[in-house]
Amino acid sequence: MRLLILAVDALEYDFVKSRRFPFIKQRQYHRVEIPEECLSYVEGIGYIPYTPVIWTTILTGKTPKEHGVTIEVAKRHWKNPILHRLEKTKPIKKIYVKMVEKKILPAGIFEKIGFKKFNPIENLETLLDLAKNPIVIRNPMSMDLKWRVKTAEFFGFEEAVKSHIKNFMRVTKETLNAVNKNWDLLFTYVKILDNIGHIYWHRPN
Repeated sequence: MRLLILAVDALEYDFVKSRRFPFIKQRQYHRVEIPEECLSYVEGIGYIPYTPVIWTTILTGKTPKEHGVTIEVAKRHWKNPILHRLEKTKPIKKIYVKMVEKKILPAGIFEKIGFKKFNPIENLETLLDLAKNPIVIRNPMSMDLKWRVKTAEFFGFEEAVKSHIKNFMRVTKETLNAVNKNWDLLFTYVKILDNIGHIYWHRPN
């Protein structure tokens, strides 16, 4: 048996249900209620689903209380506490991003010199581990530098959207190239709807 999972972040259930999408809808499809512990509060917006916690819950089949990746845990990026605090300081982060943009510093320099990303899911078993010969095109629980994109905060809306579209095209190409390969599970994670939704949600006017 071969199983293809197309994981589309932010693909709204009611939007799909109201339209004819024969290759997205299955014979049986339904919605689920998102647990309260998977929601993060955003000032001026309210409670919204928090991607890292939701996908950890989906792929492990456990609640945040069971798998341990809560909102607070998921928002920590670095094992080093000093580096974690510096990243949360916007002026410092902005200087770093500009230096990367001008190629004064290489992207991912902190990881290259030995600093470790805080990865709360590295020891968790997921459904991807159950396959004998899986092909995973972008894991939503991964922090792979390969899928990093430009942010609207530092590069502007236009550059950020272009970066996300380019990323999406790479995911699409890799997925299509993998279809005819030997696998029992092909998992593809598509994040463009979620990313661009965040960009335009916060865009003035």
